[in-house]
Amino acid sequence: MPPANSWKPSPNRRQLNMQRLTHLLLGLLVALAIFANRAAAEIPFADGDRILVLGDSITQNGHYVALAEAYLWAAYPDRNLNIINAGLSSETVSGITEPVHPYPRPNVHSRLAKALELSKPNWVIVCYGMNDGIYHPASPQILEAYREGMQKLIERVAEQGAKLVLLTPPSFDVQAPPVQTRLAEVTQDEPYGYRNPFPEYDQTLVQLGEIVKSLQSHESVDRVIDVHQATDTYLKRVKAANPQYAYGDGVHPPADGHLAMALGLLAGLGCDSQDAQSKLQQLTGLQPADQAGEVTPAQQQFHQRLLSRFNHRSTAYRQAIGSDKAAKADAAALLDVDAIATSAEAELRSLISTAIVASEEAPVYAKYAEAAEKRWASEMARIDKLNETET
Repeated sequence: MPPANSWKPSPNRRQLNMQRLTHLLLGLLVALAIFANRAAAEIPFADGDRILVLGDSITQNGHYVALAEAYLWAAYPDRNLNIINAGLSSETVSGITEPVHPYPRPNVHSRLAKALELSKPNWVIVCYGMNDGIYHPASPQILEAYREGMQKLIERVAEQGAKLVLLTPPSFDVQAPPVQTRLAEVTQDEPYGYRNPFPEYDQTLVQLGEIVKSLQSHESVDRVIDVHQATDTYLKRVKAANPQYAYGDGVHPPADGHLAMALGLLAGLGCDSQDAQSKLQQLTGLQPADQAGEVTPAQQQFHQRLLSRFNHRSTAYRQAIGSDKAAKADAAALLDVDAIATSAEAELRSLISTAIVASEEAPVYAKYAEAAEKRWASEMARIDKLNETET
């Protein structure tokens, strides 16, 4: 996986913003030309929507979120979707912690109000469960705490006026070498927990996923996406081809596992998963573990920049949401972070258009120039005016 935090902004913001926004416009012209005659899949997100993503350490790592975002840029170049990732390691929605855990697990409800205030989302994507089962067999207490926590989250988001996309917990792989190493070291009477997970813990996650599915009927829940099925199907397929395959540490997926999650998420949103896999492989070089291929320097560069932008922004939002400072002060501090993210997005969109043109015979796109310029003219004028006031 490329290093996560290697990207740094240029000090000359005005020049960089305009250069990258120009690249964005040119990239959009190419992308619009390529996709203009294709029937894009219907997805729930509209142009201008703000999308908050909440979850535990798998979402804090967020590789699957960054990959999904990159595909949405490629497949829907005319939509400005503002995806804000705020996953937090060790977090639960149920508020429970296994007795042997070294500290109480963070509870999303303690920061949810501020997360909603700072991000002002139209949509919230939620992925909890890996920690909520506290690595135990399913019990009525565990299942009910999870159900109550999810219902409380749904109701709070609904009060904000946002719609929800709920994800089931992804897979747990007891055969992963780190899990097997820990299990070999624990004593027979050691309680279940992260260090000593219940060997059939994946079945606990399946039951938590069934609770998620049962919440589909809430009026604010737009859809439930079964990412557990996506990762479980992927694991079985890859292990059939290579019994020695290692699924990260059993809890946290490797890069190809995040790809499987991203493809499951995108399919649930209405996208063509085959097209998504093809485009993401084309852009990043990332592919399933049962496929072989070389990664080009251009793909490696794109992948690195994608993750750098993602981590820089999500870290800033996570810190702002989790701090004790006033929300207004945090929101002001995030303006620069968002400006940097916008510039980085323009550069990434330009790289996307370059990659697409290099692999496809793009038609002449002159006739799309007027529509694309009209779409982005106001944004270019706004940033240009802002830059003039800062110089």
